[in-house]
Amino acid sequence: MKLSSIAASLLGRSIAGVQANSPRSGDALDTRLTPSLRDEPSSILKPKAASQNVVSLNMWRDEIDPIASHLRFTKRNILQTTIDNMITFYFVNITSEYCGAARRPCLRAGTYNASRSSTHAPVEDQPFDITYADGTEASGDFVTDTLALGDADVADFQFGVALRSSSAHGVLGIGYPQNQANVIVYDEEPYENLPARLTSQGAHGGTVLFGGLDRARYTGPLVTVPIQPENDRYRRLLVTLDRLALDDDGDDDLVADDMALAVLLDSGSTLSYLPEAVCQPIYAALGATYVDDLGLAFVPCTDPDRPDRNLTFFFDDPLSIVVPSRELILDLATSSLGDVPDFGDGVDACLVGIAPAVRRTSVLGDTFMRSAYIVFDLANNEISMAQSAVADGNVADLESDIVEIGDGADAIPGAMRVDNPVAAKQGLNVADPTEDDAATTEGFLGSAAPVRNLGGASTTMAAVLALVAAAAAAL
Repeated sequence: MKLSSIAASLLGRSIAGVQANSPRSGDALDTRLTPSLRDEPSSILKPKAASQNVVSLNMWRDEIDPIASHLRFTKRNILQTTIDNMITFYFVNITSEYCGAARRPCLRAGTYNASRSSTHAPVEDQPFDITYADGTEASGDFVTDTLALGDADVADFQFGVALRSSSAHGVLGIGYPQNQANVIVYDEEPYENLPARLTSQGAHGGTVLFGGLDRARYTGPLVTVPIQPENDRYRRLLVTLDRLALDDDGDDDLVADDMALAVLLDSGSTLSYLPEAVCQPIYAALGATYVDDLGLAFVPCTDPDRPDRNLTFFFDDPLSIVVPSRELILDLATSSLGDVPDFGDGVDACLVGIAPAVRRTSVLGDTFMRSAYIVFDLANNEISMAQSAVADGNVADLESDIVEIGDGADAIPGAMRVDNPVAAKQGLNVADPTEDDAATTEGFLGSAAPVRNLGGASTTMAAVLALVAAAAAAL
């Protein structure tokens, strides 16, 4: 396991009356999905450097999922959860058939027990049913309870209790409230997810921050770019990617140029997904083997000859993020299943964290976000990014320098807005405004027909999926 941190910064007034096309609230999410050397999670803390309006949620992460530390409903309901900035609601597990199995898959993350809470209340006629692109699913009913985050109590917080689930831990969604299914499909008013609830609960002071902006955690300029709308609506966290380059002994080899490609920043996606023509030169540079039937590429886990190259993502000038190639290699041997892919000579195969985009949307998931410090400002429909200060793994003991995010057009302290942003010309979903390109675009969809793995044995796409899921649960 590796320590990481994710925080959400909330600004503005109550968003109880948010309209789908015109958000009136200020919601900014400050997310840092970066590696560290700590092995154990710390509790939710309020940093000494922070204002009284800043609550910090410490995290630890593995190579598969970002895991939040200790979300507490009552003193006896302490749960772990993954963070997903694309979905909009939170669901937790109970001791269901899946969690109650002999191997106890939910033991680490914990399960919710309503009988331990004096503030639990059901929400009448409000079921939920969600299926992710990787096959994970959950269904159940909505309830309300009091959620404790550091020093902040979130009263009457609505979340889902999964009566049926195939996930070992819950998922905390913190995306646009107008991305909720009831808004998109039925044109109903959104209910308050966690960022919205924190905003409305603390609106008497004008600002409530869950996280805040930590200037010690990034290097170089913090650059602000616009979120790209689809059909004049802001539902997804899309920015424009212009070009990609691979460095080689100090020189950049251009992978793609003048793309004006809309890419989705999605913390719920383990991998990143780019057009096939972009993936090919990356695989060649890494010496990867691409398996057509799986739609995935693999490299030997131990390859002393593999060069340590940097992949640079260029957005609107002057914003660029450098991702070391080692951040793109995922080791599936952490799985408890044992049957990891191999190359037939006893050499385990590691997964390359970039795959061809099988849908129209390209995605920058965890394999990108670990190297970036990102602030999502939903009030202004903008995203600010900088190079993570710990992208090289040298986390040391960085001192926090936390500041509040303000209000209005220049809400992000110290951020510089690009002068001439480029509008995305490809990758946008403009065909059907109700079409949801997947809350989490894990992209492992397809038949379970057997294919040959790298070592010649029979495997399936579902088996690779199981390895990824088991690796997440085991760490």
